[in-house]
Amino acid sequence: MNGEKIDSASAMFEGDDSIWWVTGGLNGNFLSTTEVFHVNSNSFSYGVSLPEPLDVHNLVNVNNTHMVVLGGYYPSDQIYIIDRNLQVWSSLPSMPTARSWCQAGFVTYRNGDKGILVAGGDSSDTVDFLNLDTLIWEPKQNLPFDIYRGASVPFQDGFLIVGGESDSQGYLDTIYYYNPTLDQWDLLDQRMKDKRETFTAFLVPDYYANCS
Repeated sequence: MNGEKIDSASAMFEGDDSIWWVTGGLNGNFLSTTEVFHVNSNSFSYGVSLPEPLDVHNLVNVNNTHMVVLGGYYPSDQIYIIDRNLQVWSSLPSMPTARSWCQAGFVTYRNGDKGILVAGGDSSDTVDFLNLDTLIWEPKQNLPFDIYRGASVPFQDGFLIVGGESDSQGYLDTIYYYNPTLDQWDLLDQRMKDKRETFTAFLVPDYYANCS
């Protein structure tokens, strides 16, 4: 990637699945640079930099024009949102608890509330929700136990926490779904073959799943 080796990073689809955005990571030092992979041209170009150098952070898609970044290697209560049309970062209200190695996702409640749910982190089982309309944080149902270094995957109106690590349970092969209708964490029947933490997981778009 433009001569820059990245040991770990947060990446996700942007827009119509024709663009991937790779953000931050580690290259001896934490990186603030980002790179955009253009599927059609099979090439990378630099994107807008992060507001600060970050590694093992969460990148959450809000809608077609905005994304949120939070968390990282060290405990932090900072949370940022980017307007992708303007390529400008702004700060959101600080998280009630500074977190590292946490999980996060965009959730939609039955009453229409939408926002960012932040779960767990190093030795934590607490969960907080930022309503993006009111910009007010509120506590939500705790995790069943502390989970950190898990993979966050958008799913339905909530998101999945895949794997991870726990002070009380050790390495995890579990998949938990945050159910916003009931404000609860549902343990899925499916489990990974191996217990693992600090890895990447994502839903595969139909375009790639159908490639032969």
